[in-house]
Amino acid sequence: MAKILVTGAGGFVARHLRRTLLRDGFEVISVSRSSIRPIGGERVLTVSGYGDPAIHDMARGCSAAIHLVGGGRQTIHRQYHETNQAPATAVAEACRAAGVPRMVYLSGLGVSPDAASGYFISKYLAEQTVAGSVPEPVIFRPSYIIGSDDHLTSNLRRQERTGAITIPGSGRYMMQPISVHDAVRVLSMAATKGAFAGRTLDMVGPQTTTFAEYVRAFADRKTRIIHVEMEEAYRNAVLGRSTAYELDDLGIMIGGHVGDHGTLRRITGMRFRTIPQMLQSGGTA
Repeated sequence: MAKILVTGAGGFVARHLRRTLLRDGFEVISVSRSSIRPIGGERVLTVSGYGDPAIHDMARGCSAAIHLVGGGRQTIHRQYHETNQAPATAVAEACRAAGVPRMVYLSGLGVSPDAASGYFISKYLAEQTVAGSVPEPVIFRPSYIIGSDDHLTSNLRRQERTGAITIPGSGRYMMQPISVHDAVRVLSMAATKGAFAGRTLDMVGPQTTTFAEYVRAFADRKTRIIHVEMEEAYRNAVLGRSTAYELDDLGIMIGGHVGDHGTLRRITGMRFRTIPQMLQSGGTA
């Protein structure tokens, strides 16, 4: 039975992934900075930070690590380097020292050497660290990962409860969401299958849509759809006023990033959920 280390185990994607790995017959070791309840027979390690030496000890004998730690919001207390680059560096070093051959890293769609925003720069530097630390790095650049409790869905539901959902600007910027059900299946495969070794792949669904189209498909018929000027949305976010979208949300949105679904489909042989199927099922695994 292959043993898999999962870091960032308390997060949205990890909660679904841990169940999938256990169903697939893996031995799972889950590491989190928050207290989490073990699922099935998994082992759980709670740490104060990802530089904890206990991670190195737990990584021994693992065939792969799946690193899901990351943050899309920066504050004066926690900056992107601390939420993205530093944890990835620490876990990659633990894997290298423990002889873990493969590390799977969840980066972000739009990350590239030409990145200009702090968020994308920190993700790119994390990718470079992972790629240089283990023999078989696997890097995924996901679009919006959609489930019953992802960041975007939770945000839209909060707005919907007020009777209206706000769309910044025209809403014509593109998105290519993927169901969390499909994302965790891909991550499970990536932990051991040779076709993934050494690759950087877009983790995107089979369909593209505009943000405005997505919101209209998401919203209840009684929910009003309101457009606000993008300048106003940015001003409110910069000034910290009560707003539906934070500054980093807006930056990712208007980037309009789409990716290569065909390669992912060919490597996995999977049939991926369409946007209507994601919305109907809530993306649950």
